[in-house]
Amino acid sequence: MSDLTAIQNIIAGLTPHQTKRLEAIQTQVKVELARCFGDRLAPIMTDVLVQESTTNPDVLAALEGIRESLPQTPSDWRAFVQNLVRKNDLAQRNIAFSDEATKVKIRADELAKLRPDQRVSLSRSGKLDAILDERVAARLEEVQ
Repeated sequence: MSDLTAIQNIIAGLTPHQTKRLEAIQTQVKVELARCFGDRLAPIMTDVLVQESTTNPDVLAALEGIRESLPQTPSDWRAFVQNLVRKNDLAQRNIAFSDEATKVKIRADELAKLRPDQRVSLSRSGKLDAILDERVAARLEEVQ
């Protein structure tokens, strides 16, 4: 979880130049969160993660101009934002909830695609759930 007081204290102590740098970094974090997680993260959760990135040692070092330690490549940025999500329980729960909601919708769509006689015969043979699970997994791969 974030330490809001620490974040507010850091931001309050920044010079105007550092504030501009922080805004640029936070914009990059938002872009990378959107690129990596799409709409699986709620906007409010994205805002929390962006604020939490302020306390990251690499961000603080970049703000102070000590060294350039921020990610430089898309894969480095991906790892950076994944680490932010990994450290935040609410973000993980938000993604899991979004994934479950998507699975339910896909499962209902795939079930509707089957003819009624197919549904009955697959249910009787015990294969309906396995087939639906395979189709859901395949469609989730396409979406993510």
